[in-house]
Amino acid sequence: MNSKRRVMFAISVFLLIVGSMGALFEVVRKANYNDDFNVSLRSKAEINIDSHDIKRFIAHAGGAIGEDTYTNSLEALNLNYKKGFRLFELDIIKSSDNIYVAAHNWKHWKSMTGYKGKLPPTRLAFKQKRINNKYTPMDIYDINNWFEQHPDAILVTDKVNTPLEFSNIFLDRERLMMELFSMKALREGIQANIKSAMPNWKLMPEMADNKVQTLLDMSVTDIAASRKIIKNNKRFLRELKDHGIRVYVFHVNHKGIDEIYVICNDMDYIYGLYADKYEFQDEVDCSKYKTISGWYEIPLLVANSLEGRNQHLPLP
Repeated sequence: MNSKRRVMFAISVFLLIVGSMGALFEVVRKANYNDDFNVSLRSKAEINIDSHDIKRFIAHAGGAIGEDTYTNSLEALNLNYKKGFRLFELDIIKSSDNIYVAAHNWKHWKSMTGYKGKLPPTRLAFKQKRINNKYTPMDIYDINNWFEQHPDAILVTDKVNTPLEFSNIFLDRERLMMELFSMKALREGIQANIKSAMPNWKLMPEMADNKVQTLLDMSVTDIAASRKIIKNNKRFLRELKDHGIRVYVFHVNHKGIDEIYVICNDMDYIYGLYADKYEFQDEVDCSKYKTISGWYEIPLLVANSLEGRNQHLPLP
């Protein structure tokens, strides 16, 4: 090969590399900010770090026990604490005699206990019915006792929307995070000085135009949202994440999606998740979800971009 051909060859290689890098940067830009582009750019190491970071996982309704979910039971708390969970969500509603108890809703509780009486039951009637004939129900006194015995555990509430009243009854407001469902309740939760007053995502339309600044001005640090909102809100989720506002998603086990899928594919946009059945592990296997993640797979990203067929992850 003469010198002229070598020069032309070198120029061609250089232009190919520049073109490839341009395509790569476009992939990165789209993946981070385009609501219609579904690809994870986190490295395998980053995914594995997330997989055993206990601050990112909330045991949903106490966490699964065996094949049973939504038990809100003493046994669920005990099992999932041993597994490594330290954030525990409980659904909090009131009995007919105005006592806080842990149950998803009364219709669901009735189906799990076989209760035949009028709803809501009294606290005594609630305590007398075992969940699925084997699990121990919990009222506020049991909840306080359990968290007193587990001083590194944090309670995350659902359903209850009276943060001032509840925080005055729960044993430690510095270990209390509450998902709240109205702006009035959110302001009340912030004034109550609990660990975190978490607006439900449905409150976002009620925020001012600059939602991120509004949340920062209110000292909101956490948001609870359905996983279903990710697809159409990636830009906003990235902005929240860039400003240190943590989004935890529920509806994780839905239409073939599970905790591992979320860890592998969704953590570019969210901070954590409500988990039903999860084992903390040093390394997760993302291969069954066909995820494209991490700089170690950049050649595949570039190749697909150049061919005009950017990879999309399977979404429900």
